[in-house]
Amino acid sequence: MSTTPFQPFSDELFRTLVQQARDGILVTDSAGHLVEINPKGCRLAGYTRQEMVGMPLAKLLEPELLVGHPPHQEQLQQGKSVLVACELRRKDGSLIWVEINAYTVPNCYIVGIVRDITQRKKHEEALQASAARFRALVDATAQIVWTTDAQGAVVEDSPSWRAFTGQSYEEWKGFGWLDAFHPDDRERVAGEWQRAVESRTPLTTEYRVRHRDGGWRWTTARTSPVYNRRGVLEGWVGMNTDITERKQIEAQLQYQASLLDNVSDAVIAVDRSFQITSWNPAAEVIYGWTAEEAVGKHINEVLKTEYFQGTQEQARAQLGQLGNWQGEVRQYRRDGQPRTILSSVTWIKEAGGQPVGAIAVNHDVTEHRQMTEALQQSEARFSRAFQVSPAAQLILRQRDNRVIAVNETALKLLELRREDVLGQTPDRLGVISPELMRERQAALAEHGEVRGREHTARTGSGRVIHMLTSVSGLEFDGEACVLIIGIDITERKQAESALVESERRFRQIAEGLPQLVWTCNADGCCEYLNDQWIKYTGVPAAEQLDYGWLAQLHPDDRLPTRLAWDQAVTQQSELQLEYRLRRHDGVYRWFEVRALRLQSAAGDTFRWFGTNNDIEDRKQAAQILQRTNEVLEQRVQARTQELIDTNHELQAANEELQAANEELHASNEHVSTINAQLSETTQVLKQAQQTAHLGNWELAFVEGKEQIVYWSEEMSRIFQIPSDPPPTLSSVVERLLPEHRDTFRQKIGRAIQEGVSYEHSCKIQLPSGGIRYIESRGIPIWNDQGQFLKIRGISQDITARRKLEEELQQANTTLEQKVAERTAELQLRNQELVRINTDLDNFLYMSSHDLKHPITNLEGLLDMQSFFEENPVQKQRWEAMMRQSIARLRTVISHITEISKVQRGLEQEAQEMDIGRVLESVQQDLAFLIKEHRATFEVKLEVARLRFIPKYLHSILQNLISNAIKYRHPDRTPLIKITTHRQDKQVVLAVQDNGLGIPPKQQKRLFKMFQRLHTHVDGAGIGLYMTRRMIENYGGQIQVESQVDVGTTFRVYLDPNRFAHISSEENKND
Repeated sequence: MSTTPFQPFSDELFRTLVQQARDGILVTDSAGHLVEINPKGCRLAGYTRQEMVGMPLAKLLEPELLVGHPPHQEQLQQGKSVLVACELRRKDGSLIWVEINAYTVPNCYIVGIVRDITQRKKHEEALQASAARFRALVDATAQIVWTTDAQGAVVEDSPSWRAFTGQSYEEWKGFGWLDAFHPDDRERVAGEWQRAVESRTPLTTEYRVRHRDGGWRWTTARTSPVYNRRGVLEGWVGMNTDITERKQIEAQLQYQASLLDNVSDAVIAVDRSFQITSWNPAAEVIYGWTAEEAVGKHINEVLKTEYFQGTQEQARAQLGQLGNWQGEVRQYRRDGQPRTILSSVTWIKEAGGQPVGAIAVNHDVTEHRQMTEALQQSEARFSRAFQVSPAAQLILRQRDNRVIAVNETALKLLELRREDVLGQTPDRLGVISPELMRERQAALAEHGEVRGREHTARTGSGRVIHMLTSVSGLEFDGEACVLIIGIDITERKQAESALVESERRFRQIAEGLPQLVWTCNADGCCEYLNDQWIKYTGVPAAEQLDYGWLAQLHPDDRLPTRLAWDQAVTQQSELQLEYRLRRHDGVYRWFEVRALRLQSAAGDTFRWFGTNNDIEDRKQAAQILQRTNEVLEQRVQARTQELIDTNHELQAANEELQAANEELHASNEHVSTINAQLSETTQVLKQAQQTAHLGNWELAFVEGKEQIVYWSEEMSRIFQIPSDPPPTLSSVVERLLPEHRDTFRQKIGRAIQEGVSYEHSCKIQLPSGGIRYIESRGIPIWNDQGQFLKIRGISQDITARRKLEEELQQANTTLEQKVAERTAELQLRNQELVRINTDLDNFLYMSSHDLKHPITNLEGLLDMQSFFEENPVQKQRWEAMMRQSIARLRTVISHITEISKVQRGLEQEAQEMDIGRVLESVQQDLAFLIKEHRATFEVKLEVARLRFIPKYLHSILQNLISNAIKYRHPDRTPLIKITTHRQDKQVVLAVQDNGLGIPPKQQKRLFKMFQRLHTHVDGAGIGLYMTRRMIENYGGQIQVESQVDVGTTFRVYLDPNRFAHISSEENKND
């Protein structure tokens, strides 16, 4: 095996990195001699660089480890790395452990990265010794010791466990140890063990295990996770200790202590000198001293005691005389808080009758005493509150319903004197009727109280008032009584009636408006939708109230609308926006929405009022203009961008198209201006009487003839007829143009006579000669008995809207004519661009063939240079450089030829083919690249066969898959998903990867010729350009979606029907 001379490190940066490396770097030739070594390698071996260069590797380590060993030799020849651990012999004769990672580089040299692992080897040996000592300790201990794997399963024998339980190793291994647990403990311990294994936390628990003699023994188990030096969990080690005797003793002591511990009173024992000898848990709670702190101290050191009656000396004297003492005292807790204690103290005497100590049982009555005092204070406060309360209050005896107390508010409200009220019953006073009083008493007996009932009452002067009354039972002076609390709500009821009437009038007006009208409360929740809204959506109002109306919006508009509405409600600002609303037939139409907040006298919002105006026609006109504009821009830019640098004539055409685009923009702006003027004519209901030119009127039968009974000021401004008094119907008819009068009389007469709705549009002529367009609607009004009363209606001046609609129609007609003219002009320009593009393609195709001849001559001259002998080294380098340049030139020419072929469409032979087979062929061609980068594929072909150009489909897949691998993400292996499916008449081929992704700004130039977006990968920048041309030449298109650091998806749209008419003969003629 021949090698070329090894070139020492020459690049300064690379040499610096090698010199500063923390690992030794050795380079050997094929014969096993060192040709290069870095300073770290010299320090490891103990030699200088001059001593090591040329040294055989066998002097440092066994030669078969790298070169002579057949398996290693085979791996190195295959380009794979070899990792071995061995001992390295230093210059001083000592041996150190090293790890060598060797691989082959060009020119048959072997590079080895050497790392000192002597300390690691020592740690491994120490770990092995520690494991042996641990196992010996386990065998010798009297405890039960066991180990498991990382999942908590037993994989090793435990003689101590088998000796304790009598289980065999086969019964014990895995999770068989659970069979030895008591049935009541098995599920609990298994759950605790599973959670400990999942969370990798130590576990300490107690459970019963069946002993080898058949009995149950209590054990305490402690287990901990075991990690290796890399922090990886290797298993668990645990130990069980028999605690059966301890459990039995604890149970007996717990029974004895529970008797005293469960007493809620403090039990304190002292000796004859009043030193504390016992202090139960209740004493700890009451006084805040623990038993350890209190026992042994004098009682006065722990408890400061104050006697409500007598002194401590008197209490002790009574205790000595009678043997016991009982009374209330105030004692202080450790934190200084006073407690009221009912204490009972008794002497404890020995058999001879001599006292040896005393025991006190102390009951904490602090809360009871506080409650008693609070009750007294509450009664005093109740008496004061009763008299000064702003609500009328009466107290009745429950047995006879007679008033025994009344406050000043009740006397003023009822306009009575106190002596007139006391001793009377509420029904005789006129406060409440006898029937209502009996109803209140029944409800009071059932529920204990009656709250918030409204009724009327009559005052002493005979005036009727509205009251809101609550009734509840109470005890007064030791007798069962009833407390009646009443609030005068007369003014509120009057305001509510006025509000109801105002709301009724508002809704009648709102129902007559042509717009969709709605209202919301101050929090933004919908509370009313007019009839036009319900008819339009076809959904009951109950389902749309609150925020249910959002369900009728287009899914894309719901979130933006909700956010904008919430912001307006929060900031208390008026709102104007647009959204799509679903009609009853499922069609979405655009609406312009305006919301106005209604304010109280304090400036707070108490309601929202809004209107929706249908702007679908305006939207569609704007969209048509926008789409036309976009189509024109795309057609202009598609051709001018490609040939702008090579053809001045195309540049002039582009300028003309841009001028046309500007003219279309100007037309679009004019239409937008018209639309803005049109939208400004619709206003909210509050401005309807003024800015919207909306007036309301009422028409009724009076003395057997039709008569206008109400005519608003806005109606007066619209018709220029005074409103006070209301005009006659004939004077209104005179304003109408003659052709509208008969229709008006017929419709208004039918509405009055039959009680039906009225709608009419007409023109009126003012005294000044001006013409106005009027739109009117009316609804019948009935009384509670179902009798027809009148027609209530609205009339709106729509003159401005009609003029704008006519102007918009004229503008649309003009714009359509201009679009048709520009479309014809662009078609002519497009034909000219096709011809120029064809000429350019022919030029590229011919140039590629012409360039091959001088390249052939240049190769012949290079072959003749081999006869020259002077300076062979320079000659060899020069020849290599020239050949490399020729190869690059050939590649460029080949690319130009391929581009020309694609543009000219030389290969049009379409045939039916299996997409899966084409994909397999591409994977075989890219097998080395796929294997090198461990790329994986997910393939789902809903469309398995396709009629297309075989070579083109192969090239398209190869370009997209190779790009997915070359531009892979450095942190993950490539995953490529390939799918096909039908979409309408097209077949969609998608190639998705998880690579680097493409920034949005670069996606626009992705398919242009010679464009390269990443410089770390070799390429000419024509792959995606050729792919796009192959697809577009046959009526298809390619789209890309990409996100940086996530991946890219290419979608190819092909129409198989395009090739149904293409025959081989036609391709040959082409």
